[in-house]
Amino acid sequence: ASMLGQIYLNKIDYDISFNILSDEFAVRHEDDLLIISPHRYRLQHIKQNMTKKLDELHHITNSLKTKTNIRHKTMKKFRPVEYWGSLVDIQSREILVTINQNDNSENKVTPLTIKITREIGYHLRHSLINALFLRSHSYYFDRLYTSDKTLIRNFYFLSCYFFKRLHSMCFRFAQFYSHKYIQSKSLFLFRTIRSGLRMLIKKTFNYDKKSIKLVNQ
Repeated sequence: ASMLGQIYLNKIDYDISFNILSDEFAVRHEDDLLIISPHRYRLQHIKQNMTKKLDELHHITNSLKTKTNIRHKTMKKFRPVEYWGSLVDIQSREILVTINQNDNSENKVTPLTIKITREIGYHLRHSLINALFLRSHSYYFDRLYTSDKTLIRNFYFLSCYFFKRLHSMCFRFAQFYSHKYIQSKSLFLFRTIRSGLRMLIKKTFNYDKKSIKLVNQ
């Protein structure tokens, strides 16, 4: 089956233009960009070109305003370009990623990681929910093309991605803010899980008659 590759570009300004091919898809969310392409060889070139453009642009600009401070404070600030390599079957719109890290490389997903250095709980939650919003694109839940089985399977994989990412971020967050984290751990986890699953359920089922029937089953 034909496979789709994805690339996630973080903190991309609107003054950086990007032209997609006729069979590619790109979506913006604030200053983040998600590109889905059947030409997986193009993704690494896109990443390299974007990195070069960002490097040239930010050599001559002042300090950058970002939603979350995820970098060490240095004289020269840069915007990280991060990549994940999950695969999608174009015809069935099925996410072909696995939770088992020992599986073969064809079905292995490269986790999107962020170095957390200066984030408080709110910014951490915002960063995680924003990543899930980009990851759970409506492409996976289009009821005209997606079967009930694939819909549930995609929801399961995205939920696993969300909880694995949450676990990883909490572990690193606790290393930097152990005292503050322990004090507000329960409330932080409750709000984060509630926000993530509420958004994922809403995007998955859209509350139409067919979806409600499927949820009840």
